[in-house]
Amino acid sequence: MSETSHYSPNKKEKDIGALTTAAAAGDQRAFELLYKEFFPKVSRFVTWRVNDRETAEDLVAEVFLKGWESLQESNEISSFASWIFTIARNRVIDYYRTKKTFADLYELENSIEYEDNVINSIDLDIASKQFLNALEILSGDQQEVLRLKFFDDLENEEIAAIMDKTPGTVRVIQHRAIVALKKHLNENQLFKK
Repeated sequence: MSETSHYSPNKKEKDIGALTTAAAAGDQRAFELLYKEFFPKVSRFVTWRVNDRETAEDLVAEVFLKGWESLQESNEISSFASWIFTIARNRVIDYYRTKKTFADLYELENSIEYEDNVINSIDLDIASKQFLNALEILSGDQQEVLRLKFFDDLENEEIAAIMDKTPGTVRVIQHRAIVALKKHLNENQLFKK
């Protein structure tokens, strides 16, 4: 199979669906191809939330192991992307529950300490830091959608599955968040002049 980045979205979705069906039937090679396709996004998703590379690597390995095991037991998976990100999200929540550091994922993603750790760990430039600080003016759902879309590079369907919303709702939340951010950033520019 050639690189999936050369496929059109419809062809790619069909290929993912075919690979999912084959993997569910026990085809390890099909699951390897799904792993190669989704590993970068799942890894980024987990790493941003855990902020410790070794722990994130362990959790991502657990996500795909659970994915393989669960795939053998499940007959119907309409979207592999939505399904694997739900496993990843649940694994991160379980990780924090066992650590008893945070009550839930929402608190984790919205704590100032978390943002500071992320900013320091990836050495963002000043404009990026200002953008992250501006996110604080948004609602929790708006912040989560923008993080998943632009930091984790997820598609609306994947975000919808993670947030238990429809893709249309995700698009509306994203649009409103961007409008609010533009307004906020423009107002702050005016005050600086």
